Amino acid sequence: MKRLKAALILPETLMTFKKDRFYMVFFYLFFFAALTSVGPLTRSLTYDALPALTQEVILADLEVPEGCVMEESIMTCEDDTVKEIYDIGTIQAVVDLEGITTRDIRGFEALIRFEREQVSILTSQGVMDEISYDTLGLTSLSFTGTAQQNISSALSIVNALVVYYRPLWTPVLMIGQTLGSILIFTLFVLINTAFLKPRLQKTSFKELFTLMTYASTGLYLIWIFDAIIPINLILFLILLVLAFRRSSRLVMALQAHEMNPLE
Repeated sequence: MKRLKAALILPETLMTFKKDRFYMVFFYLFFFAALTSVGPLTRSLTYDALPALTQEVILADLEVPEGCVMEESIMTCEDDTVKEIYDIGTIQAVVDLEGITTRDIRGFEALIRFEREQVSILTSQGVMDEISYDTLGLTSLSFTGTAQQNISSALSIVNALVVYYRPLWTPVLMIGQTLGSILIFTLFVLINTAFLKPRLQKTSFKELFTLMTYASTGLYLIWIFDAIIPINLILFLILLVLAFRRSSRLVMALQAHEMNPLE
């Protein structure tokens, strides 16, 4: 808390923390990086449909199973032949009412099999999951209408599956956001430290890295807010300038201290 207050109010006083152990510096960095994961968590909890761009990517390779309908969570088709509906290599999907289709699934590939009463997810290890249409909240769908109606029915199934697996993909997104933020924060501090080191000969690289980690708090906060609620570009740049001014005050204090170490 002392380091946070100093970074935001009196950056010059951060010099008293230059001897901090590395684990404290990393924990400080990790704490703010972890807060950026609130963005994916919020989007997950408020999820109601795939983004338009994602829908377009899926629809580009999707073959609608025309002639199939779902009533009271049971799917029937005009004929019982296996229908290929999606294939991008790593993910394949078929309508197989009898549930007997298998493939040569390798590595991280998966086969999604739409059966009469359930969806089966198959991997290289066998059947990973079986989910009834009722569990997915799917009761009535039709692929016998217009092209747009068929597409809407297909996207309803995709959205239902995404919501069902939300407890799995949400932590993955949060961890990914945290690790990405740690990488970005660390690179920023390293570049800043390397740039300033020639001007601060009496301050070791480790000490300068520590101080720049704390002095960059304003940047972390901007990144956190942008991860939760995307910030307007102009406002983002203004806040970024203000954050740099905080760290500049610390640099000026360090230069003055090196010129007059007894002051």
